[in-house]
Amino acid sequence: MPRLAIALLPGLLVSPLASGGAAPSCAPPPRFAPAPVPTVDVHAYAQLTYTVTDTVHLPLAAFQRWFDAAPLETLLPGTHDIPAVTGTRQLGGLAFPAVGAARYVCLADGSAAVEQIIDVQPERRFEYVVWNYTLAAARALKYGHGLFEFASLGDATEVRWTYSFELDGRRMPGRLGAVGRWLFRRSFLVPKFQPFMHAGMRAIRSGAERAHASANADPRRKP
Repeated sequence: MPRLAIALLPGLLVSPLASGGAAPSCAPPPRFAPAPVPTVDVHAYAQLTYTVTDTVHLPLAAFQRWFDAAPLETLLPGTHDIPAVTGTRQLGGLAFPAVGAARYVCLADGSAAVEQIIDVQPERRFEYVVWNYTLAAARALKYGHGLFEFASLGDATEVRWTYSFELDGRRMPGRLGAVGRWLFRRSFLVPKFQPFMHAGMRAIRSGAERAHASANADPRRKP
């Protein structure tokens, strides 16, 4: 896969409030401008990748509609080691899930990150990059790279979520090269981030299936 990047506009600012000036539940600092979007190199982090797969019991088209509309905070409930997402705020003029759309992501401990969509192929894949972390456990990271892949199983959908990290070579343990990647895998990816991904996948499956069941109970609604 080629190296990928989508440029954020210099001095990118928070988009205006969409609800008549109501106080947002998630907002970056005034005139927030994130660091430049990193260039994603999928060959740079072979040791720092994890994939979780699950089956959601509703058809792919219905799942895609639900997934596109679901607030991020309903998908990532967090764990003991990694706080839940509590809200997001659009950055710039593009809204999710458009390619190039960016958002500020707030976590339950007060930390935050920036997320931007790299690629969207409806009913096939959803790819994104996360950077500008303030979470203490993630300060060693240059970026995270996420990829959701979807496959139809008839009346069900297979969801495959792969997440990868590239360490910041200016910080520990990234300065240690291969040894640092091994240490990061043993200290963060396996014991902390893998459970976070499994919790997220359970939330995705249960949320989509609950929405589908509710829609079936009320024929006026679509999942």
